[in-house]
Amino acid sequence: MNKIFTPTSIISYIKQCAYFVFPYIFKDKLKIVAVCITLAMILLDSYVVVTIPKLLSNLVKYYKQHKYDSLDDIVIFLGILLFVKNIISPLRRMCFFYVSNSVTKDIKLDVVTHMHKINIKVLTSKGSIDILSIVSRVSDGVRNFLNTSVVGAVPSILKTVMLFYLIINQGIQFAYVPCGVILIYIMFFFSIKYLAKQRYDTWEATDKVTSNVEDSLINTKLHRFNILSEIKKLNKRYTLEKNAWFKERALKALVGLGQGVIFTFFSIVLFLHIVYLLKKNMISLDKFILIKSYIFIINNATSKVTSYLRTFIIGSIDLKKSIDLLNIPSLKKLRFNKNNLDIRPVFLSNTTINEKKPMISKMMLNKSDNSCTKSPILSLKNVFFRYNSCKNYIINNLCLDIHKGDKILLTGKSGIGKSTLCHLVSGLYTPTKGEIYFKNTSLNDMLLSTFGKECHFISQDAQLSTGSIKSNILNISNKLNTLSTIKYLQNTYLPNNINLNREIGKYGSMLSGGERQRIIIARSMQKKPSVLILDEALCYLGESVACKILDSIFKVVPTVIIVTHNKTLMQKFSKHIHIQSSSTLLTHKSCYDCK
Repeated sequence: MNKIFTPTSIISYIKQCAYFVFPYIFKDKLKIVAVCITLAMILLDSYVVVTIPKLLSNLVKYYKQHKYDSLDDIVIFLGILLFVKNIISPLRRMCFFYVSNSVTKDIKLDVVTHMHKINIKVLTSKGSIDILSIVSRVSDGVRNFLNTSVVGAVPSILKTVMLFYLIINQGIQFAYVPCGVILIYIMFFFSIKYLAKQRYDTWEATDKVTSNVEDSLINTKLHRFNILSEIKKLNKRYTLEKNAWFKERALKALVGLGQGVIFTFFSIVLFLHIVYLLKKNMISLDKFILIKSYIFIINNATSKVTSYLRTFIIGSIDLKKSIDLLNIPSLKKLRFNKNNLDIRPVFLSNTTINEKKPMISKMMLNKSDNSCTKSPILSLKNVFFRYNSCKNYIINNLCLDIHKGDKILLTGKSGIGKSTLCHLVSGLYTPTKGEIYFKNTSLNDMLLSTFGKECHFISQDAQLSTGSIKSNILNISNKLNTLSTIKYLQNTYLPNNINLNREIGKYGSMLSGGERQRIIIARSMQKKPSVLILDEALCYLGESVACKILDSIFKVVPTVIIVTHNKTLMQKFSKHIHIQSSSTLLTHKSCYDCK
């Protein structure tokens, strides 16, 4: 969404952030004490900064008057103040860092806690990458907001106001100096909307790149899109991100340049003015040094104020996203109903890891299976597999040949390793030991993208890319698909009268499970693979629709492997491989017996 930034809306953001952040400061006494000590050090620092020029002026004055006894006292006091000035700033930051760090931790914890209470559909629509990006920026947002306001901007503004008073106190003819500083603040006030908008656009560009990278990894690994095309898409996103960050930094530098030019002009005018007054004996040398010191300190303080304010506004923009997350309505009551409870990770694979899983060992074949003389299209030779966290092998010394034209039904009780075997055959998992061959070439010697053009894998919870239905089913290459191809896919695999331009939300969150599966299958069929592996990929469809789609798949794909519990679909497969709990893999050529 394109936000409109105005000084009024930005001030409103800052107020929201202040109402949100500052209550966290007063949660415990230790933070309150740290804030009080910080404020005391700010006042002491301001007093030291405005007193040092006065002491230097008096040093020159008493030297000219030959009051040497007073010089020793001034030098000692000046040395003490210089020492305090050099240590007070780091001490102030160290003291307040405890506050900002504690507040950051509390806010991050509250944001994540609130995310757990949000409806799962709303959470999914937000996207995991977007949420993680916002949560990770809470730290910078809170620290920028608190440190620049309390530790940075407040001391600099206080010094500037005190020095304004002291300069005007030297003579009304110097009143144009505060006017120059006020002009700088006016210029900054009208530039903050551009700074805020550019900062927002920059983070939007970064979030889109991060989201596109996640989409791209899913596409190349699960949906077998063309890697070179994905890299071209990412290159465009990275270029947009690079340009956005350049504009943001350039705009900040331009604002700093503008204020530097304005203040330099007024400083030169003031310097020429006081030099003229000194030549005419209208002011003394000590007063000349005093005014020049005041100007130097005002210039330094003004530069810091505008710099702190820029960071402060940027922190407010970052923090506002966290506030928006916390404003998402949460579930008033968590209901643990066994019929609708879903405790699976939303963005992870549904494959489970269990050290106690039964093992698949060397398979036992019927004699009839050895009669095939053709070379297998896929072959597993002495394959072992285990997850990193497991001691035992889930697949143990497995040998399996799959020939072109095979229609294989894979069965076995839950947790036995069916999904693991599908991931291995599709090349998504690498065997711990052993080799997998495709057309007599080891998968270790093939690019995943090359093998992916031939073998497609669709799981039960396969994800779509963010965008429209049409953008998901069309070929990822920039070649235009013919209308007849699109119409064929629409009529064969998709629901009737579906709008191809319909937006599907993050990873298809706005679709039903059945719609999502049909779009994924249509996308795969558009590429016409030679091997298709379906791991419960039709489970959300009605029986008649699933049968119709499977018949269409058989006409396009020569070799199909399926994991399903649908008995009607089981009847359509000529070869049945059953993984038994006794660590054996049995193969039958007859149709599956439903009894």
